Amino acid sequence: MTTLFGVGDRRILAQAAERSDSGFAGMYAATEDGFWALRQRLLEERQPTGATVIIAPGNRIDRVRLIEELLRLEAMGVELVSTDSGDHPLENALSVQDDASPSERGRTIRASMARKALRGVVLGRIPYGYRTGERGQLEEHAEEAVVVRVIFGLAAQGKGIRAIATELNGRGLRTRRGGAWSIITIRDMLRNRVYTGAYNRFGARVSGNHPALVSPALFRDIQSRLDERAKRAGYGAGRPFLLSGAAVCSECGSHMVGVTRRQSWTRNDGSSASNVYRYYQCEAATNQGRCSYHTRRAHDLDAIVLARLGLDGIASNIESAVSSRIANLAREAARSRAPAQDIRSAAQLLFHEAGQLRDATRAHGSAAAAIQSLLRSADDDIALHSLLRDVLLMAVARVVVGEKDTRVSLRN
Repeated sequence: MTTLFGVGDRRILAQAAERSDSGFAGMYAATEDGFWALRQRLLEERQPTGATVIIAPGNRIDRVRLIEELLRLEAMGVELVSTDSGDHPLENALSVQDDASPSERGRTIRASMARKALRGVVLGRIPYGYRTGERGQLEEHAEEAVVVRVIFGLAAQGKGIRAIATELNGRGLRTRRGGAWSIITIRDMLRNRVYTGAYNRFGARVSGNHPALVSPALFRDIQSRLDERAKRAGYGAGRPFLLSGAAVCSECGSHMVGVTRRQSWTRNDGSSASNVYRYYQCEAATNQGRCSYHTRRAHDLDAIVLARLGLDGIASNIESAVSSRIANLAREAARSRAPAQDIRSAAQLLFHEAGQLRDATRAHGSAAAAIQSLLRSADDDIALHSLLRDVLLMAVARVVVGEKDTRVSLRN
C-alpha cells in the first residue's frame, strides 16, 4: 500500500488528493524545514521506499535548494510526482521553468500523474533499452536494447568501462538524447539490475517484471569483473592519501606527504612476490634532508585519526560531507554546467557510497573492527576513498605526527 505525502501549496495538494481518491499521510511546506521534517518522518516510520510524494513547490524555496531536496528524496527511493506538469519534479527543477499559470491541460496531466503514482505505474525516467507499454509497464525498446546488449557483451569480453565508451562513440552510437557515451552512464547501466528483468520498487525486488535484456548469470559475472577491477585498481595514480594536507611533522612542522613504494622479492622456492607499501613521511626529510627521517604507515595513522573522531563523529561527518557535495551538485545543475542525467547519476552514486560507509561502521562488534572495515572499504573503492577523505578533512583540523605519538585536533 502506497503512502501519500505532499509538499507545497496545500490547496493544490488537496485538489490532487481528491482526484486520486486518497488522503495524505502528511503535508509539508516547500521550505528547507518542511523537506527536513518530511525526511525525518519517512526515516522514523521506515517507509521511504513505500511513499509517493506529490510536489507543488511554488516560490517558497530557492531553486538550488529545491534541486538538492529532490535529489535527497529520490535517493531515498521515494516516488516523486509533480503538480506543475507531466514531467518528473526533478526534471522540472533541472530545466528552465516558466512562471506562467498552468493551463487546463496541465491540470489534467497533473491529475493523471497523481492517479498513476497511486496505482504503482512506472513514473520518472525510463531506463535506456526500455519504453513504457500501454499500461505503464516496461517494454523492450528494439533499437536501444541492441546497444544495451553490445555494452554488456563488451564487458563480458573483458573490456573496461572507458574502453566500452570509446568503442561505442567510435561506432557512432549515441545516447537517447543524441550525446556521446560517458563512463558514468555505462557504469550505471552495468550495475543496474533492471536489465535482468528485475524491478526494484518500494523496497521489493520483483523478478520477471519486464523483458530481460541480459541473463542473471551474465549480470553476476560482470559484477564480479567490475568488483575485481576495483580491487586491482587499489590506490590508483593520483589518488590522495586520506590525511594529505592535514598531517604535519612534530619536529619541524612540515607536512607529512604520502609515499607509495612497490617492493618485489624472490621467495626461497624461487617464486616471485611483490607488495605495495603506503606511508606518510616528513616532506622536509624526503625532499630537503633537513629533518630526521621518520615515517608512519598510512593505514595505522588513518586508523588512529578515525578512532579519535569516533563512530558517532564519523557518521555525523558523513552526513555533512554528503550535504556539501549535494549542495555543489545542485548549484552545478542550476547553472546548467552538466547534463541532468549526470547530476542525477552522481547524486545516486554519492548516496550509495555514503550508505556503504555507514554500513562499514555498523556491522561490527567493536569500534576498532568497524574502523578497520571502513578502511578496507575505502581501499577497495576509489569513490568511497574520496568520500572518506572529505569526511576526515571536514572533521580534522590538524594531525601532529611524532615518532611515537600522534596528536589529533578536531574542528569545532
